[in-house]
Amino acid sequence: MVSLSKALQNAGLADKIQLITITFDPAYDSPGVLRAYAASNATDSVNHRFLTGNKQQIRDLMTQYGITTIQADGTIVHNAATLLMNAEGRIQLRLDGPRFNSDDLMPILRKQLLAK
Repeated sequence: MVSLSKALQNAGLADKIQLITITFDPAYDSPGVLRAYAASNATDSVNHRFLTGNKQQIRDLMTQYGITTIQADGTIVHNAATLLMNAEGRIQLRLDGPRFNSDDLMPILRKQLLAK
């Protein structure tokens, strides 16, 4: 996400796209923990937000977006997805997996912005 944020800045698109990371461990990931994580990863706070909620809100959101977790030996094992959503909250693209290449994603983001 940091590389995507930088690519958006370099392309002059940072003010048009909001990046959001949502925790699935609200018991641990308090707003303070998320702020510290963002700061330690040089995350741009202008266009990248870290969100949390109560346990039920997070569980509902994960169900809605197909994210599953399993507790194993005190660790949360999970799948991951990157979702591109439009301004109305509709999913435009889903990339499964914990990583993506920002160079591959930038043309898709430009196309979505031009479609508006």
